[in-house]
Amino acid sequence: MRNIIHDHQDGQAREILLNTISAFGEVSLLLIDDIVLPESGVVPWRATMADLNMMSALAAKERSEKEWYLLLQSAGLKIVKIWKYAVETGDSIIVARPVDVA
Repeated sequence: MRNIIHDHQDGQAREILLNTISAFGEVSLLLIDDIVLPESGVVPWRATMADLNMMSALAAKERSEKEWYLLLQSAGLKIVKIWKYAVETGDSIIVARPVDVA
């Protein structure tokens, strides 16, 4: 999923995630390509602009790492790894799997 979840509020995002994982097989992983904001400190201006755009256009938001963990956990997913590939925007790949899979 690339830049999909940030278009939605938590309830809608959770529903999208639940519908997606309902199609998972035994070894499926979910890859989310989206912005991961820092918890504190300086936020890159491009990530801030994306967050403001999401809030004003869609009543949605960019999420911090903690918010991603909480959202995915609420949908029965566990984050395996987060790779930040663009520091200037906060773009990252979030790898998640269902909680009930070892």
